[in-house]
Amino acid sequence: MQNAPMSVKFLRPQAA
Repeated sequence: MQNAPMSVKFLRPQAA
C-alpha cells in the first residue's frame, strides 16, 4: 500500500 491514509488508521488506531 503506497501513500494509503487508511493504512495509518490500522497502524495507528490511537491517532484516529
